[in-house]
Amino acid sequence: WPAGRLHQDAAHVASPAATVPRALRAKALVRPEVRHQLVRTIERLLTELTEPGAETSGVEPGPGSEVGFRTRVRNASSELLVLLDRLRAPGPVPARGIAKVRVLLTDGTSPLHRGGASLEVAVRQAAQALEPPHGW
Repeated sequence: WPAGRLHQDAAHVASPAATVPRALRAKALVRPEVRHQLVRTIERLLTELTEPGAETSGVEPGPGSEVGFRTRVRNASSELLVLLDRLRAPGPVPARGIAKVRVLLTDGTSPLHRGGASLEVAVRQAAQALEPPHGW
């Protein structure tokens, strides 16, 4: 199965270990280097908001525009900081949570890239999915 499809499945399926391909992908998703890569990506998103010229790109606001993108990220910055804290926390996290974060950051149809649904809500849901199940 293609990795993108497995990320989508893992993000929306209660048990990502339901099949052998999903179990293997879940194991790969929870590796520390994957978490570090997601942290770096979110840090870069937040850093770009403070770069000189961030407000004056000359592009009209809209779902696919740079200004629209920066506005969405700025509006969700507090949620993104919570998400960063969850990704940086020691200990295991559910593969489903990692998959949700990856889909949010890499899927061109996610609220981060396309607008539409609230980015704040999507980031909050991804952060909640990173909470370990009770009893861990």
